[in-house]
Amino acid sequence: MTEDSGERPPATATGASDRGNSRIAAVRVGPWEAVDAEGGGSVAVDARRLAVASQAHLAVWLGGQRLGTADAPWPAPGKPRFAQDRVFWGPGVLDLRSGRYSVLAPGPASWPGGAERPQVHAWSAHGERLLVSYSTGDPARPTRVDLLDGTDGRIIATRWSASALAPEAAWVGRDVSVVGFRDLEVLDATSGVVRGRVGLGAGSVISLDADAGERLLVAVDLNRAVFWIDLPELRIVDRWAGRWQDAAVTPDGLLAVALDLAGRLHFAELGARRFRLLGTAGNVAPPGSVAVGQDVLAVAGGGVAARAGLAVER
Repeated sequence: MTEDSGERPPATATGASDRGNSRIAAVRVGPWEAVDAEGGGSVAVDARRLAVASQAHLAVWLGGQRLGTADAPWPAPGKPRFAQDRVFWGPGVLDLRSGRYSVLAPGPASWPGGAERPQVHAWSAHGERLLVSYSTGDPARPTRVDLLDGTDGRIIATRWSASALAPEAAWVGRDVSVVGFRDLEVLDATSGVVRGRVGLGAGSVISLDADAGERLLVAVDLNRAVFWIDLPELRIVDRWAGRWQDAAVTPDGLLAVALDLAGRLHFAELGARRFRLLGTAGNVAPPGSVAVGQDVLAVAGGGVAARAGLAVER
């Protein structure tokens, strides 16, 4: 993917098998519109807007126009999330109308010779809740997970782990929050009480995404598999093996898009309780991240972020 990628013809991924039972005949992507990622590799997309973030900086674009930027007061890993004229990212929210970034979450604890470090920030769709995981530096309790009220930064619940590494992926919905331990931990989004677990036995969960109805979740086990999880039932529906580094699902929950370690996009229909592979779109970017809307796709990596139209043919 280069700065002139908008001149490339659209890529097409077409299902070659099991067509008779499929609701999707083909997926068309493009043309691409690229912008400067400004050091970021985590991407989010909302209609015509694109947000790309590093652990220190956020940039929001509308086509080639930069709508706003923000700098984090401490490391802020995690994907941005659009909510109308606001972008939730890291410990705070960027108001695109005023250009102001407001920090809501308390800073990580520090002490002489040591400090906590955030490993992921995950916001709910409208900013009601924020989940943050920390590496604490305390050998007795090396991991802390906080669920916070997104309006005032109040800590609702805190969970500690004496053995697990701090999760690098989390997702927050209306009813539940999901924390990316080797086996996913599912918390009540209101109280933080544990509702259950999903036994992935993963090596490293690095990405979580869900449909708009919050019926299904996709979890990426780095370089091993994408899991499809039924959220109401808290069980694995299917497993898509591959050298994956990120994945996303369309708001209607019909299409999954996975990014492999070589920078290729792969498409799969979510139907009949299993992944139905539709094909690839070729090399579109250096490895990074992917985000998808109902009719738009975005990627980031290697210093460039880009968005493209997404057409699903039935």
